[in-house]
Amino acid sequence: MRSRPTPTTYGRLTQALHWVSTVLIVALFPLGMVMVRLADGALKTTLYGVHIAAGLLLAALTLIRLVGRFVEPAPATPGGMSRPRRIAFHGVHVLLYLVLVPLTASGVAMLLASGLSLWPPAVVPSAILHDLGPRVGHDIGSKVYMVIVVVHIAGALLYQRFKGDVLRRIGVALGGAQG
Repeated sequence: MRSRPTPTTYGRLTQALHWVSTVLIVALFPLGMVMVRLADGALKTTLYGVHIAAGLLLAALTLIRLVGRFVEPAPATPGGMSRPRRIAFHGVHVLLYLVLVPLTASGVAMLLASGLSLWPPAVVPSAILHDLGPRVGHDIGSKVYMVIVVVHIAGALLYQRFKGDVLRRIGVALGGAQG
């Protein structure tokens, strides 16, 4: 297995960061939706703490990934894409990073405005002010981010199915469409 990037694949570290980030993102969505609907108690407090810790870890990993983009060049855009699809391909990737910044900032702002600390994530859910602007921003931002993630996944799977082995770029060799 190659640890270094190639013209068509990311390096192993970038691939690992991608998949750890993916797991965090997939966990954060349902965690956030469930925790806000629970009655106050130990479970709700625990879920808030886990959500905050996972969100901060995702933000840190994203920062590392952004720095990595300047250190390690990205592989070439997958072949066979029309110009509009190439624009969408790059646009979705940019949005995945750009929307995560205000999403994280709104979560941090919500906690700080409620007088709670970020670390350790010792959260008292009943202390979180629910009529804060950052709360609305976080709610809307999470839904926008979810749509971007779904578009990203759908695009990758459709390309994988009909055009070629795009998942190999990020460490999953399934074989793609036969041309």
